[in-house]
Amino acid sequence: MPQTQVSLYASSNDIALQASHAVKGFARIGATEFGDDDLSPVSMIDASEAESNFFQHTYYDDNLRIIDDIGGFIRDQLAPIDRPTLVGVPNPEGPT
Repeated sequence: MPQTQVSLYASSNDIALQASHAVKGFARIGATEFGDDDLSPVSMIDASEAESNFFQHTYYDDNLRIIDDIGGFIRDQLAPIDRPTLVGVPNPEGPT
């Protein structure tokens, strides 16, 4: 059976998640404070640079590039490194 792939889109600019962190005292999933090692085997996609609404919370719905990536992920079942809509960012600790 093939391994299930999971991608998590996260943003350090997400005001709703920042407010939740301030109130609850811990980071929420979807915030970039989590590293890939914290979420293994989930692939985190940093969407911090994506344009979005005032709260920067709906980037997955407001940004055509992210919508295209999600569609491609569902349709083609490609790992993040193989998806043409993403730009790789080197991990200083090496591949995970």
